[in-house]
Amino acid sequence: MRSTDIDFGVAPLPMLPGGKQPRSLLSIRGLFVNSYTKYPIAAKMFAEFASNADNLKTRFEMTGQIPPQKDFVNDPALEANPGVKAFLEQAIHADPLPSIPEAGTLWVPSFAALSSIWSKGEDPKKALDRMVEQMKTAMKTNNQ
Repeated sequence: MRSTDIDFGVAPLPMLPGGKQPRSLLSIRGLFVNSYTKYPIAAKMFAEFASNADNLKTRFEMTGQIPPQKDFVNDPALEANPGVKAFLEQAIHADPLPSIPEAGTLWVPSFAALSSIWSKGEDPKKALDRMVEQMKTAMKTNNQ
């Protein structure tokens, strides 16, 4: 983890009652090149440059972004980082974030609830119950 004055840790989600493993959503940060570019060879070269193992490792070292390739799961540099290790442990129990417009209805209520809990000290149950209701309303509105 990067040096910070804030004392924090990262851990996989705790087991649910009955020993059930909670599932989380997983997404990756991607880089894209336009297939309609005037420079297809340069675009291909960039894609190869940005996605090769050496540069993915350098990107991790510079930014802390976990490389989006399974080859890195047992990489010593990633395993030595307790925060990354926890993310990788939880990733085994994650489902891909759906690439559908409806997923967008989840973010505003989620961010509002977390902000209310962390910044305003609101009771987490109250904030999360309101978040769920806002999500349900948004999904009903978008499905009409």
